[in-house]
Amino acid sequence: MKSIFEALNISLVDSEFDGQCLELLVVQNSDGSPRWITPKSSSKPLFLKFYHQGTFRSQLIYRLIKLVYVFRIQSFVFKRHTLYVDAANLNRNQIIDPSSHNWALFAGTPGPNNKLVVYSEASGVGSFTKIATTPKAVDLIKNEDEALWKLAFYAPQEFQIPKVLSVQGKSLQLADISGNASRRDRFGQPHFRALTELYSKTSERVQFDELLQSLELEEKLYELGNSNNPKIPKAILRKLELLVGSIKGSETEVAMGHGDFTPWNMCVKDEMLCIYDWELSHSQLPIGFDAFHFIIQKGILIDKKCWKQTRKELLASISEDDFATWLSPNTGTMDQYLKMYLAINVINCLHLYSKQPVWHEQIHWLLTTWNDALSDLMKEQKSSRELLIMDLFDFLHSKKYVAIKFPNHLPERLSEYSDIDLCIERKDLNVITKMLQSSSVVKEFNLEHKTFMRNLHIICVDDTFLNIDLIWKIKRKGLVMMDAKKVLSEVHVTQYGIKLMSLIHKVRYIGLFYGLNNQSIPSKFKPLEQLLNKSVSKLDRLLYSNYTDSGTRGSELKICVNLLSQNKGLARIGNHLDYVFDSLKQLFNSGGMIISFSGVDGAGKSTIIENTKKQLEKKFRKRVVVLRHRPSFLPIISAWTKGKKRAEMDSINSLPRQGNNTGSMSSVLRFMYYYTDYVFGQFIINLVYKQRGFIVLYDRYYFDFIVDGKRSNIQLPQNILQRAYKLLLQPDFNFFLYADPNLILERKQELSKEVIIELTNSYLSLFMGLGSQHRNTAKYISIENVNVDSTVAQIISATQQRTAS
Repeated sequence: MKSIFEALNISLVDSEFDGQCLELLVVQNSDGSPRWITPKSSSKPLFLKFYHQGTFRSQLIYRLIKLVYVFRIQSFVFKRHTLYVDAANLNRNQIIDPSSHNWALFAGTPGPNNKLVVYSEASGVGSFTKIATTPKAVDLIKNEDEALWKLAFYAPQEFQIPKVLSVQGKSLQLADISGNASRRDRFGQPHFRALTELYSKTSERVQFDELLQSLELEEKLYELGNSNNPKIPKAILRKLELLVGSIKGSETEVAMGHGDFTPWNMCVKDEMLCIYDWELSHSQLPIGFDAFHFIIQKGILIDKKCWKQTRKELLASISEDDFATWLSPNTGTMDQYLKMYLAINVINCLHLYSKQPVWHEQIHWLLTTWNDALSDLMKEQKSSRELLIMDLFDFLHSKKYVAIKFPNHLPERLSEYSDIDLCIERKDLNVITKMLQSSSVVKEFNLEHKTFMRNLHIICVDDTFLNIDLIWKIKRKGLVMMDAKKVLSEVHVTQYGIKLMSLIHKVRYIGLFYGLNNQSIPSKFKPLEQLLNKSVSKLDRLLYSNYTDSGTRGSELKICVNLLSQNKGLARIGNHLDYVFDSLKQLFNSGGMIISFSGVDGAGKSTIIENTKKQLEKKFRKRVVVLRHRPSFLPIISAWTKGKKRAEMDSINSLPRQGNNTGSMSSVLRFMYYYTDYVFGQFIINLVYKQRGFIVLYDRYYFDFIVDGKRSNIQLPQNILQRAYKLLLQPDFNFFLYADPNLILERKQELSKEVIIELTNSYLSLFMGLGSQHRNTAKYISIENVNVDSTVAQIISATQQRTAS
């Protein structure tokens, strides 16, 4: 409090015997520091002049404070503070008259730009006085004074600016222009007209490189990157470097800009904008900078919207055509100017924040939204998956977490087949999930809840995938393997800002993970054994033995782990009940899927199925089961005479369409046998595989009976076989693979060219018909299999939405 009044040129003394008593009311910040100060004798809440009513909550607070003063109970509501002013040393240089009651003071935002702001009234006329408390703030006050004199020269007709009443060293007094004005949080015509006039009078064309130099952006970015400031997330700096590099060399239209064009720095009077606080004004800012700033800052700080929602409002408030009216021909697009805005604003703000010892919560809101906005505008430079990973770790930067078994390199370089396993505090679960779900680079987002973790299955807008496990209990079945709180308290931060398990926790985790699953530890982890070599704990000795001799010792490890407090008493019972619950839930997991592949011999089914299986397993982390032709609830007919093993081998080795059955009765009996297998076997397949979340791939399916019954030694009318299909459960996706007959004959000479053409046409016709009949229940897709990678990509793309659910 003493420093505040010294900045006002008012000296304080220790007691009433030495000075004049000054009774104050103080509205405090959450940390207890003074926010607003006003005389106790004031009959009006003049400090509300500093308060922006941007939300329903703020409007309610505003009205409640008004009522407090109406009922004159302010002394009971706000903190009282008594000071003693050295009246003998008061002079005309003081900012306020301590004996007056018509003033209020705002202590400003902490940081290098801090200023005190005093509102005072004399004869009903109000004014604001800004008092700089730092060297940077002195520069800002000078900048505002110069900007207002320049604007007065332009004589604006579409907006109003405050008149400069006095300038005295570190202080600047301005007339109050907010009387009888209203606040507007939505960008509208008054804002558009004001900026249009400002641009028309001050615009010019420059190279963006010149702008970079005049704003010292590259120097600031370099300083941020080399400061090793633990508060600054790493990935946003890498994105800013890429963004600045992509804009370099372009011609840009600039104009004078306010620099902090926000709802709380303006009001509307008679449909004219009244704009104050020009301290961050600059003579050269990209066109649209102020408009973008208004909508984005309001979206983050008032509405608390994600970037996806803010971007939608931005496009609704400023159309491409409206934006084009601000530009000269051939000077870029709205998105290009939005990139420039983000580059300038984010670099400048980060540079400012890096000087602040304490960060308020709003800074983290801003960083999250800026990161998402950068990702949205950089999708051509990096994959959406890479951008999402960068955003995730920047979001986690200020939180407690540990990345489990994560490689020590840039996070965005993670293999496309690798998942991200994070140990987190449970209280952060929902905010992390919400951040990922609202990301502008996410197209599909699916959750799987368990009692100790949450699985996130994400499809990005460019069809790349990411699977994330958020874990708050490190478990294996009903057993807690490690104390998560202890793991979170001992982390190793890499040069890329990623928080990894400490080495000792990592070696124990790997040893327990493989040992409790009765698997040998992979050779790539063997060097970690040295960390356990000198430990005397029984658990570490067991793990050390597993590392050195490739043993498992699962039962012995369980005995040791059971000694953890999390595995004793009621906690033990709870862990096992949770495991039972998760297991039962898994039995009825609806995330499974059945896919069939059809095609003539030589069309490349086997290769495609093999590659599809690998892709599905790696990308979606689901068990994939391959079945041949039928559910196989019943064995093939010849197994009754030859035995199952020999019959299967004979079937595999025999050429297709070589059966000699021509009788109708034998065909009916043979078909009914296999049809029974489909009717009953389909329910078993659904229960055992699909309902548990597995993916089933059929190498051929019932369609072979319809199109190519001869292959199964069946001679029956096609229409009867097709009608029987209506009683079966349809696979979710059915792919018919075909190729040029000459290409097929190069692969296999099992069928003639005429038969290949005939069967291909029949399959195409069947799939077209089934596709139109069942478009809402199943997919029937025909793909010309020319290139393996292209075919597999089409299959994965078609199935991705169902697979991630």
